[in-house]
Amino acid sequence: MSSPHRRTRPPMRLELRVPTTQLLPGIQVDPLKALTGHSLADLLAAVLERAPWTQEGQTVYPIALGDGVGVAVPLGSFGEIGIHHVTGQLQITAPALAAMFLRDLPHQVGGSELVSTPTGHISRYTLAPPPGTRFRVPITAGIAIWLQRL
Repeated sequence: MSSPHRRTRPPMRLELRVPTTQLLPGIQVDPLKALTGHSLADLLAAVLERAPWTQEGQTVYPIALGDGVGVAVPLGSFGEIGIHHVTGQLQITAPALAAMFLRDLPHQVGGSELVSTPTGHISRYTLAPPPGTRFRVPITAGIAIWLQRL
């Protein structure tokens, strides 16, 4: 008697590109570390494939998310910013207040969802970006990160 074969999905590989913040030439500031006490590299450590690097004014984080795996940056009473791999699709979570910046995300599957959490509400967006596609994810009116599905 054989055991049933369960099909597993390969990890979703992404490059997260975050603009570097410089006060003066050669002096970089990590606003996330100033806000939360943890750098983005620390928060992404469990899903990083290798060490991040800086290229063209951006820090590049190579990420691999197994099916059902995600990572979120807690923002206290505002909620979280997160990315999750769910059955071959990418879910992005953000504070409900950020919905006005995220409503036009490319590759959306359906509309956004409002999710209640113990600290408030977050918006969740489900995307199906094709491999090789790089797209912009606005954080505020003037700040954005870039994601690329590899």
